[in-house]
Amino acid sequence: MSIDNKSIEDQVLIKSDGFPTYHMANVVDDHLMDITHVLRGEEWLSSTAKHALIYKGLTWICPQFVHLPLLHNITGGKLSKRHGDVFVESFKTAGYMPEAVVNFVAFLGWSPDPTGRRQLFTIDEMINEFSLENLRRTAAKVDYQKLSWFQRQYHTTRCKNESKLEALVSELKELVIKTTCNGTNSCHSELLNNDYLKRIILSLEDRRPLIPEIATKCYYYWLDPSINANDMKTITSKPHEIINQFIQYFKDTKTEMIDDNQINLCLKELQRDYSINKKSFMTLIRYCLTGEKVGEPVSILFNLLKKEVIQRRLSVASSLAS
Repeated sequence: MSIDNKSIEDQVLIKSDGFPTYHMANVVDDHLMDITHVLRGEEWLSSTAKHALIYKGLTWICPQFVHLPLLHNITGGKLSKRHGDVFVESFKTAGYMPEAVVNFVAFLGWSPDPTGRRQLFTIDEMINEFSLENLRRTAAKVDYQKLSWFQRQYHTTRCKNESKLEALVSELKELVIKTTCNGTNSCHSELLNNDYLKRIILSLEDRRPLIPEIATKCYYYWLDPSINANDMKTITSKPHEIINQFIQYFKDTKTEMIDDNQINLCLKELQRDYSINKKSFMTLIRYCLTGEKVGEPVSILFNLLKKEVIQRRLSVASSLAS
């Protein structure tokens, strides 16, 4: 691009106190650091001509300037502190892995594969593949769902590596002790067993790839939930009867865990006696076990929670609903 010199205002380079202005300091600093390429936001386009003239006036080699489109939020507006702007530290606190964040940020305005078929790159691969030609001219939208996608990919990879999985287990244990099993909420030592924590991580691998989220939002794997009769009655009009019949069915089973087939067999009896549909039944049982109406499939809960824990929570729910 070219700019007519007549359109450039006279710029003060040295202030009356002898200190340089930003434009002068910027050029001198870059020159002394042997900067060859300057990549910055497009809002600096108006300053580029001034900097080029200063380089020319000082007879220094001018670096190559590249102006990148600004980042926009998902609705197309400018990213700001009020709308979607976050610190990198917040990603770390939320549990996002460094490689997921790096991959996500690198792809905001750049892609080494024009077809979009490959999206997972290591830092070394990004360095080798980088070229100015692959930079986009249009503004990139910061879509955090894409970040979540990257997180799931890298989380799955870690779960398949035994040493990295052990690191996730240690992280989860530390967070559970710190945030869930603290103060008056003490947890039995069995619930902090490495094998139990590993089973939780692997069972929730696709659904909850953030370790801090498991530690806080899935508290029911360590603590009994808080439930009430009114919530149960919003799910079905006869929670007491349905829970009691399910408790009896659960007691009659000889196995430690109930699988999907057994749940469906019990559901057929309940549908015949109480006309409850599968969604409402699963919601009721999930609520009794977790205090949440939406969450993990009931089959996962039955796989992770001990039989006596399930029986106790269902009995408490039955008493409250009576």
